[in-house]
Amino acid sequence: MADETVFAALKRRVARAKERSGLAQLASELGHAVASSHLVADEARKLSRAFGRARRGRDAFDRGYLSALSDLLAATSSAMSDASERAAARQAIEAAADLDAIIVALGERAMTPTELAEAIGDAPNNGGWTRKLQKLEQLGLVEPAPAGDKRRRPRQLSARGHRLALELEAERPSRDDQLIADVVAMTSLLRCAREVTEEELCACVTVESDERARLVRSFLEAAEMCTLLDLKMDGRVRWGRDGERWDAVLARPDQLAEAFVGVPPDAVLTTDEVGSWQEALSAGAVRQVVDVVPFRLAEQLSRGFAACVVTDRTVARALGESIPHEKLYVAFPLGDDGIAVQPFVGSTLASA
Repeated sequence: MADETVFAALKRRVARAKERSGLAQLASELGHAVASSHLVADEARKLSRAFGRARRGRDAFDRGYLSALSDLLAATSSAMSDASERAAARQAIEAAADLDAIIVALGERAMTPTELAEAIGDAPNNGGWTRKLQKLEQLGLVEPAPAGDKRRRPRQLSARGHRLALELEAERPSRDDQLIADVVAMTSLLRCAREVTEEELCACVTVESDERARLVRSFLEAAEMCTLLDLKMDGRVRWGRDGERWDAVLARPDQLAEAFVGVPPDAVLTTDEVGSWQEALSAGAVRQVVDVVPFRLAEQLSRGFAACVVTDRTVARALGESIPHEKLYVAFPLGDDGIAVQPFVGSTLASA
């Protein structure tokens, strides 16, 4: 968006959500804001559909869900500014022929338009290459050209362009998704350990080393404002007041079971297989757990349940079997009986 980040627009939309009851329209706007930055776009569409089915009597749940999602996104606002711009740039190059090939080629070395055309296999005298390079320059992926003959000026990628070239060449997951996963990993670690240091939070972050401290600091400031954690004078980070209310929700297994009626018996993981709920989070699932119902929602739910969404890899590791790729499952604690798992669909939580 011109002159503003996706997150600034998201913040204003969330503020409006507290002043009116048109949840379906607001959820549609939220889904658009999230999808435009390539942040969990598929889940955003599912949430929008769930909000669109909102009925009288469910306002507390839907408003809490909206607030919870906005809290998670806001925690990464400062670190995500560059990521959202690169996401928009990636959309642009995917919509135009040869731009991705140019990015990958320039990732190897700086080239003139003529050399670039030859490397990709096009006619060197094709003037379209200069225009394509100008497009990439406008997207912030290519450095401005030095003075001189246009056909002889070597062009090179910007820092953002180099990161995108690595992603395209290695087909790695989007850095945007990695940032969201890092925020969830920090909250999961804090929830399990109750008290950690900033260094321990940095250790579970996967972004580049020069951005780790900035991401952790952004997360701590946002979470402290929401009373999810307390920053102590000695530099340690402690689970906050909202975290304690979340624990109270986790202590009600009967309501948790009632909220997810119909879970197949073979989908319940016993404590012998997984150990405790916290052990499951801390022993391997921390990087894989994606909370779609985080902290502030706990006090908003009238039926009082808590759940998270885990990837197929997390569930497969716990069950010891293969599960189809790219499926998501709702996992929730059942007290001493273990953890129940069921396939996730967009309306699962809203219809509970």
